Amino acid sequence: MNSLAVLMLGDQPDVWAWLVHCWAKRVKKSEDNKRYRKVNAAQIKQRRKEQHARHPFVTRNRAAKWYEENTERAKNNAKSRHQLSVCAAAPRPRPDICECCGKTQPGRALSFDHCHDSGEFRGWLCVQCNVGIGALGDTEEGLMRAIAYLKKAKA
Repeated sequence: MNSLAVLMLGDQPDVWAWLVHCWAKRVKKSEDNKRYRKVNAAQIKQRRKEQHARHPFVTRNRAAKWYEENTERAKNNAKSRHQLSVCAAAPRPRPDICECCGKTQPGRALSFDHCHDSGEFRGWLCVQCNVGIGALGDTEEGLMRAIAYLKKAKA
């Protein structure tokens, strides 16, 4: 027992009983919350999506604020969750230039590009190329439609 607590409370069984009761309630509530979140994970996820749809700036601001306060933690989480496993699966080391546009991005790592159907590694891309290819559907047809659009707009 903490000697400071004994000095403050002394020999007061009713106070000790109350403190133990509060502690037990807190533990039980925590366990109940964990159990509830596990059982109702799908409903919780759906409510969060709906809340984000109604108030996108609130959730974005909350996420941005958390990231600002926990930048190192967020970077470490991303590295441990994604980058280490991805880089280990790459058949060749990460180069310094994007394999699509040929540009370098100082201070930014290239992205691991892969086929979403087979999971097969395709190459190392800068963020812009990776997002662009993904936005066009990861298909040659999507790229050809974009090329046709640009040619039509140019004429």
